[in-house]
Amino acid sequence: MPLGHGYLFFLPVGAISVHGICGIWGTVAVGIFSTHSIWIQLLGTLSYAAFAFSASALLALFVKATIGIRVTVEEEEEGLDLAEHGQPSYADFHPTYANLQPIN
Repeated sequence: MPLGHGYLFFLPVGAISVHGICGIWGTVAVGIFSTHSIWIQLLGTLSYAAFAFSASALLALFVKATIGIRVTVEEEEEGLDLAEHGQPSYADFHPTYANLQPIN
């Protein structure tokens, strides 16, 4: 199962795989294949990851507390294209909700 499937979020573009894992590998590879210490490279990678996670979590909590992150159930069932733009995104697209399970 690829990372992101079934964890309350879905990554259709594979951003964690491409930017996260490959970025970590590129940074650590400098320590492996050059005169730089691998431990310094690992420390830098972990430091940046901790900062990015903390800053993102604080920003998400701030947005959630001020304007909210989720839409209403009615907007979700109607579709955000209709709720926000007043028209459907695709003329022949009619979603079905038979297989959807609520997220708890």
